[in-house]
Amino acid sequence: MTCILYKVLINLMKRVTVVMEEWLHKKAKIRAAETDLSVNDLMIEAVKMYLQESSKYIKNGYID
Repeated sequence: MTCILYKVLINLMKRVTVVMEEWLHKKAKIRAAETDLSVNDLMIEAVKMYLQESSKYIKNGYID
């Protein structure tokens, strides 16, 4: 990835801190390793799945 593209992508994203129980964090780390994802990517996928399941307003992966 080029430096300019990286800077553009970072500017489009927001940083979030998640506080969770130790056992849940361990399970997330294990699942991330099993699926060859980072914990960050795993959390993003989990939130997307939750929103898709709970919202009828999702279109093309984005909330309307």
